[in-house]
Amino acid sequence: VFEGTRRGLYVPAFRNRRSYPDGETYSCCHAPGAHREAATYGTCLSNPGLRRLKQQNLREFVQAVHPGTLYIHNQDSCAIDAVGWANRCPECRRRWPNDDLCAPDGMAGAFAAHYDSLAEAVAQVRDDSAGYDAARDCDCIFISPGYTWYDFNDEKWDRTRRYWVAVSRAMERVRGVQIGLREQFDRDDATALRIGQLAEDLRRDGRGHGIAIAAFAGADGFCNGLLYTAGPALNRFYKGAQTVLQAACGHAYQEPMALLCAEYAWRSEGSAFYNDPPVVGRASTRRFIELRDGLRAPRELFSDRGFLGAAARRLYGQQPGLFVAEVHGVINSTGTAANPSAHRNLASEQCPPVPFVDNVELMNTPVHRAAGRWMPGQWAADLPEAVALRRSKMLRRIAETSHWAAERIERAALTSRPGSLERELLGWQQLGLEHCSALADWMADYFALYSDAQGSILADGTLPARDLERILPRLDNLDFELRSLREDIDKSPLGCAKPLCKSGGAAGNWPATTAALAEELHRLREALPSGKRGEPQTGAWW
Repeated sequence: VFEGTRRGLYVPAFRNRRSYPDGETYSCCHAPGAHREAATYGTCLSNPGLRRLKQQNLREFVQAVHPGTLYIHNQDSCAIDAVGWANRCPECRRRWPNDDLCAPDGMAGAFAAHYDSLAEAVAQVRDDSAGYDAARDCDCIFISPGYTWYDFNDEKWDRTRRYWVAVSRAMERVRGVQIGLREQFDRDDATALRIGQLAEDLRRDGRGHGIAIAAFAGADGFCNGLLYTAGPALNRFYKGAQTVLQAACGHAYQEPMALLCAEYAWRSEGSAFYNDPPVVGRASTRRFIELRDGLRAPRELFSDRGFLGAAARRLYGQQPGLFVAEVHGVINSTGTAANPSAHRNLASEQCPPVPFVDNVELMNTPVHRAAGRWMPGQWAADLPEAVALRRSKMLRRIAETSHWAAERIERAALTSRPGSLERELLGWQQLGLEHCSALADWMADYFALYSDAQGSILADGTLPARDLERILPRLDNLDFELRSLREDIDKSPLGCAKPLCKSGGAAGNWPATTAALAEELHRLREALPSGKRGEPQTGAWW
């Protein structure tokens, strides 16, 4: 988001200001230890000018898009006690004096008023010419703070239950409003399913608001970079929810995954393919991690004769489907830890890594987060020599796996009907795999050079002249390879594609990715002769 930029439907970067548009900024409602600047970003609930801006932005969006559901995210906090309610501004304290998070004159009452104001703004939108009435046609899902986390113990869960019941009781609007939570399973004490328990709480003690689950079940570019995972098979734990969203669980290149999400949306139990054996208590959370991260891969879902094979054949045809299922069924089964992506395998010498089909997932796994900068690859980050070398080896294996996958998808495309939609879709997937293979190869070379340079630096941070003479030509070669990669991408359909969303989407994100890498390469070239690493560039994970 860019403050002051209102092109199209872009969301402005809201700030807490004494007056708008350019008044003094101030802090409100920030977690202990938060950066001073971060506490000024739209956190104040008592500011009427800020509220009007947010309402106006929502109305404009709803008027233009006519959505059926809005997923409205506020302060990004899974736990209610991390909001920093005690650090609210004087005006918020005057309006809601109670430090109790669950009090109607405390945090619960403040957020209830906030949610009511946003839901009211949405409900005001009508377009009679299109037959659209947002008050009737659009649900608002309020997702934060307090969206929970899968590892919450019963004590944290019960505290969250009390909070959301208090919010529900304090709200005026019920119709078209849902409470958004992350995935939750059985209680640790095995006495109830958590979502069903909260749904009953809201009916009995609140005002009956519905619950919307946003489940991150893997194959999402967030938890891991898998192409296919069995996470949706646990939808049965969400009984009592009004809405279940398999969040980002499969994109345009992951159509078999999308069908699996649909299978367990329609039939959370009683699937003709696979029904996960009953587990209770804390074991239910462990089962989620196993399925999400590919540590448990039921043959009924992963084999050619199971769901994956059936889905791939229906989507792409008999022969092409065999190749697609082979690629999408590649999982990392090392079983050493969660997240079988580059993040998980940096310390592993076991194969196979997963193939990467788009640069967003390759660069957005936990160690390769790139938000305009390539944070983990910075010379200023001072990575140990052994760590950089390990990353180089892992990325080389990712490149090899992605190259293998590209060849399999090419064979799938060649065996599909000429001129068909299936061949076109497979061609896009092949391009993504080929470009990601080249990108992973480049990153492997970069980390190899990083490791070599790190192992040669002197106590003052400089490189001996002989090592500098040896490494600078490799930097030149990296620069040449990156420019060549960018030219290849620019000439391809992926490079010419128009972005599908504000952030560019997979197709439109390649220029930003290669520009970030080129910028870091330039920093490294300047730093090696001088010995000055500089300060690490920071940024949010998204």
